[in-house]
Amino acid sequence: MTASSPGSTVSGDDTSYYLLCQEVDTSDLGALVWINREPVTIQAFTPSDQVALAEARVFEWLAQGRGVAGYGLPYFLFKCKAS
Repeated sequence: MTASSPGSTVSGDDTSYYLLCQEVDTSDLGALVWINREPVTIQAFTPSDQVALAEARVFEWLAQGRGVAGYGLPYFLFKCKAS
């Protein structure tokens, strides 16, 4: 698991961490579930030809998609606290 920014933590403090176990052979469901509701699409807003693009030197892209994460099987994710 990764933190959203270098100064933040996923676990809520600097001394805890999570152990995420792999799926066992008898289960298709892991500790966390990701559902891709709408695939990510990328739209570019640039001049239509290469000459105009080289002259303008302006690039803009819009990425849009939808997804949701949720809990799967609770015994595949463990929070460990320092003591």
